[in-house]
Amino acid sequence: MARREGRTGLPTLPPAVTVHHLAHAVAALTAAARLDQQIALMSAVAAGSFTGPGFFAAVIRDARAAVPEGRALAMLDCQGAPGRAMAAVHQRAADVIIYTGSHETLLKLAGIAMEHGITMLDHRPPSLDLASVADPEAATHDWLLRR
Repeated sequence: MARREGRTGLPTLPPAVTVHHLAHAVAALTAAARLDQQIALMSAVAAGSFTGPGFFAAVIRDARAAVPEGRALAMLDCQGAPGRAMAAVHQRAADVIIYTGSHETLLKLAGIAMEHGITMLDHRPPSLDLASVADPEAATHDWLLRR
């Protein structure tokens, strides 16, 4: 997946949607595919710790299989848990890993992640959170049209 670089030298990320389970991921990816847009499927806050990298990777894998025409960047939030972030890197659980712990640890993780083609972020980008949305596909579609 090609990502342009922004003014900071960091990749320019596609619009992000926070997904909490497979149905959310499929709905968001379907909406983005209908608009021929790439989307970032972002985990819930600290999902790297409470569901684990493997679960999130499986959700993304299954969503991509369900919507093969979709283009999704996977973003896993590991909050301040360096062990979970490292596990996510080694499992290649996501394209982007969010780590909000110490800057020193972030730099170490980023060096390792880069070797695996994974980007580390120190914050969650703005997103549409599908947690309490009645129709995730329609909400994602409408949200993407406004971006």
